[in-house]
Amino acid sequence: MHFSLAEVDVVVLFAPKNNGYKFSFRSERKDVHAEILAVEGLKGYGSGGGHACMASGFVSFGDKKIIMSELFKKVQEHFLVLINGLISGNIEN
Repeated sequence: MHFSLAEVDVVVLFAPKNNGYKFSFRSERKDVHAEILAVEGLKGYGSGGGHACMASGFVSFGDKKIIMSELFKKVQEHFLVLINGLISGNIEN
């Protein structure tokens, strides 16, 4: 079964998983590839990959002391810049 919201085109979700955070990306927009969000959005924090409409990623706690609220704020800001850049055409898919 597939559910969608008419008002939501791009979704980024995250949840604790094992020794880090798992990210899930979905996009119904042709100009915003989920894979670009996963790869570029987590660059420097973790890793990600996938396809144009679905992707995932992981940020490991590892040996680093990560302040999660700081990480999420930076990642959120980065995603918003990426999404706006993709929509405006300033960043290519």
